[in-house]
Amino acid sequence: MADLTFSLIYLEDLSIGTGTTAIDRSDGTTVDATKINLNNLSTTTSTFNTTGIVIDQAAADDEVITLQSSDVAHGITDFTDTDTYGTLLKASALSGGLHVRGFSEDETGAKISGYATTTDATTGTGSLAPILLDGALKSGTGVTAVASGANVAVMQNDSTTRWILKGNGDVWMDGDLTGVADITATGTISGTTASGFTTISGTTITASGVLSGNSITSTTTIAATTTVSGATVTSTGAVNGASCVLDQGAADGNIMTLESSDVAHGITDFADTDVYGAFRKINAASGGMRMRGFTESVVGYSATAFVTSEDTTSTTSSEAAVLMDGALKDGTGVQAMANGANVFGVTNDGTTGFLVKGNGDAWLNGEMTLHKVIVDQGADDDQVFEARSSDVAHGMTSLTDTSTFYEMQKQGATAGGVLLNGYSETNIGIQMAGRVTTEDTTKSTAALGPILMTAQLKSGTTVGAMSTANANLFVVRDSATAKFIVDLEGDLHVDGSSSLSTFDDYDDIALIEAAKSVMAPDFRATLGETVEQNLAILEAGRVITRDNGDCFISYKGMTGLLIDAIRQLAGRVQELEAQCG
Repeated sequence: MADLTFSLIYLEDLSIGTGTTAIDRSDGTTVDATKINLNNLSTTTSTFNTTGIVIDQAAADDEVITLQSSDVAHGITDFTDTDTYGTLLKASALSGGLHVRGFSEDETGAKISGYATTTDATTGTGSLAPILLDGALKSGTGVTAVASGANVAVMQNDSTTRWILKGNGDVWMDGDLTGVADITATGTISGTTASGFTTISGTTITASGVLSGNSITSTTTIAATTTVSGATVTSTGAVNGASCVLDQGAADGNIMTLESSDVAHGITDFADTDVYGAFRKINAASGGMRMRGFTESVVGYSATAFVTSEDTTSTTSSEAAVLMDGALKDGTGVQAMANGANVFGVTNDGTTGFLVKGNGDAWLNGEMTLHKVIVDQGADDDQVFEARSSDVAHGMTSLTDTSTFYEMQKQGATAGGVLLNGYSETNIGIQMAGRVTTEDTTKSTAALGPILMTAQLKSGTTVGAMSTANANLFVVRDSATAKFIVDLEGDLHVDGSSSLSTFDDYDDIALIEAAKSVMAPDFRATLGETVEQNLAILEAGRVITRDNGDCFISYKGMTGLLIDAIRQLAGRVQELEAQCG
């Protein structure tokens, strides 16, 4: 009999016994069983197959079912005939398992479609779907669920595993995960890259590459070795990534919040009461990053740095454990801010209290309490300390800012010493006041006073008493001209080069008596009516100065008067000696 070709064979009631060579068709005719490649139909029944086909390959390891079409010519003949589009065979020659293969000339080699009349919208361990894949592990003569870490389903690329579904629902990927809708897992999501999803949620979400989505939510940890990106990233555990990119679009609220059920600060005008940290834009349109900390206690925000090395230098390029840097846009890059620009500021609920300028100057709107202050100018020779007030405008701008009222600087550029400068719009540039609780009336070399000035001379690496005779201890100058000197022996030296009034035309003894009268009012009663005239002469000669009942005596003028009085007395003695002579 010649081979027969059928476009359709009905096998609904097919029964083949031992030695059968013909198959009954539904139209009453028969077909030679050996000519339709069904010669290996089992001659025995299967316990689990009451109405169906049982094919027993015996020891054969090739295709048990082959589906062909003359329209197909894929050319993959290392595995099957070129017109074969589907095959069933053992996955392992000895162990078994079913290997389903599809062959195609285009992109789709195998397709599984499930058509159902109802749907299941649940999301849980008992959920169903039109296409259901189920894996299980042998247990006795039955099966049981595979272990949590065991592989349930695997996808390969020409025998290289790229995707794994674990027994506990975890997903492992050796590649990218990209989508436009949602991806949700009650277990772990892991892979190289997950991107483009509206929502990514799961217990633990990890990626060895990029992890991105509009919303990423995890009940434990979110981690990626490169980028975590999304408009909202929520995790009750850590969020780890080489970079984390959050895109709010046009939203202006918090872009990231850190929460804890232990926290209940109550500052709900700015964040939920369990939020202890929040990140958002400073300005809705121009940007800037604002970091907020919320607490029920004292410290709302803390910055702590742990380092393995230190920088002890004090220069413009020094580094520190905690380093803050401000810069100004320059094209598409940045540049240093101007000297007077504000680089760093501290505010108290919006009120600025402290500023650091671009040149390192600091501005303080309040008091500063310090344990110790050391200012190292390096090689600079200008002011090391300067005090200003907007109330002051002295106009001495060739020397300093017009609002500066006090400054300190080196007296000599290389020698050192301190120069104190006071600036005023009136007649007091510097005022010194020593305020004490006890007094010292000692008149000896150990005397003390509310204002104490000490002069000392270098001695080795320390200092000692001045040692050279007549060495100056204290000097008062008019600009660059010395006018008053106190020397080592306690002598007072006054500039005598200025002209002094002479009193040769007056009774110098009477003038001296008049001067004593202002120092001893009781003595004035013993003097005649000319005392007031003599006081006027002393005022004109700058020996005394009277003002509002007070009288000050010029010891330089008094010295000149005494000299003139002695000269007068000497002249009179000489006249008497001549008369008696």
